[in-house]
Amino acid sequence: MGIISAGEDVCGAIAAKEAAIKIGFGIGIVPWMAQIFSSKFISSRLRRPKYTADGRLAGIGAIVQHTQEPMKLAREGKLDAAPPSILKHLIEDEPIESDAAQQDLTEREAMNAVFAGTGSTAAGLNAILYEMGLHTEWQSRVFEELRSLISPLPQSSMDLPYSDLSKLPNLRAVVKESLRLSPPFPSSFPREVGMSYGAVAIPGLAAPLPPGTKIGANHYVICRSRSVFGDDADEFRPERWLNSIDDEKQKRMEEAWSVFGRGPRICVAKDLAMMMLYKAVVALLLKWEAKTTEEGLKRSNDFEFHVHELLVSLTPRQE
Repeated sequence: MGIISAGEDVCGAIAAKEAAIKIGFGIGIVPWMAQIFSSKFISSRLRRPKYTADGRLAGIGAIVQHTQEPMKLAREGKLDAAPPSILKHLIEDEPIESDAAQQDLTEREAMNAVFAGTGSTAAGLNAILYEMGLHTEWQSRVFEELRSLISPLPQSSMDLPYSDLSKLPNLRAVVKESLRLSPPFPSSFPREVGMSYGAVAIPGLAAPLPPGTKIGANHYVICRSRSVFGDDADEFRPERWLNSIDDEKQKRMEEAWSVFGRGPRICVAKDLAMMMLYKAVVALLLKWEAKTTEEGLKRSNDFEFHVHELLVSLTPRQE
């Protein structure tokens, strides 16, 4: 789409995606809004194509077009001409046939790859870089860990299996602590106690919650609980995840680390997101030393942390 090469949102796709997600969150909280936005009058205006000054599709239309192009090339037997993408690999693994339903499913999966998890993964990566830029001693510890346990160091993190990276204690501690302090989704969609469950008892509440009660969880608050993480719950201390001698406290911390949600509705792409974060962090550490300041991160919360600015000073790493 030319966004990375240009260094800016040339077709307004990112802005349109963020606006669409806000609408989606609103519908998730107020389900009757779905009837309004799916009405012919509203949906026709939302789907109306928008164009850039030079005549190219913009916004959601640009995303849809970018999704459909590899599908068209695949049907013509010219998939090799498509640029590298998740969709291209998906089609290579499951070749498109004449079945229209399967083609529609593939397109929907590709759209999910664009809308679901991209902003939250980016917010998580920014949080990790911010904390490492503030606490450079931990940045050094992670790099030395990489150098001592993986020799010789490769030129790219692509050459390091996630199964190996996830076993590095300091790297794991920095990632978990950064996400604990800045969960990409600070709060979650509310749920309703179902009629079939009867009253639900929650530890700490004086009485069971009757059916029909709307309940929710604030991950930002849970991940900073002093009763779980201690009086320093608001501080960046990755060492809390290393070699805990209190197994019960470690268990409680793991349970409270609800960055990806908990239970049957936990994020289905948790492992994919963690792999991307580990590899991205290592890719940076192999080449650069990062520094930032307390004021270097600017963001807002619309159910999902939106990072507006992260000022980082990058210095080529000296071997």
